Amino acid sequence: MRVVVFLLLTSSCSGFFDRKQFVGVKGRLTCNGKPAKGVRVTYHLFDFHHPTAFDDTNENGAFKLKGRAIKIQGIKPLLKINSNCNNKNPLQNKTITKEIPWNPSKYLPNIGVLELSTL
Repeated sequence: MRVVVFLLLTSSCSGFFDRKQFVGVKGRLTCNGKPAKGVRVTYHLFDFHHPTAFDDTNENGAFKLKGRAIKIQGIKPLLKINSNCNNKNPLQNKTITKEIPWNPSKYLPNIGVLELSTL
């Protein structure tokens, strides 16, 4: 009887701790007050070298990145932006990294408008 109860508790706890979390971020990028179109944005959860999601901004400079994670603890969301806003050499992009506060109750937090010329 104890073995059955232990197995039931273990399997239910495992499902709680290993469940998939839907994560993401949305926002808008501007460069000198104008929408930053076509800027590559990547979303990283655990490892800076392996993005969870990536996309380019649209005509309005808006982006929406979504992904899934299995872990609950250890999530450190980072937003990496590759931009050439105010660069004298248009072939050389500037990489901006912004830490995103993670809240498991918010599926898609909005970081608002980021002005790339001031970052």
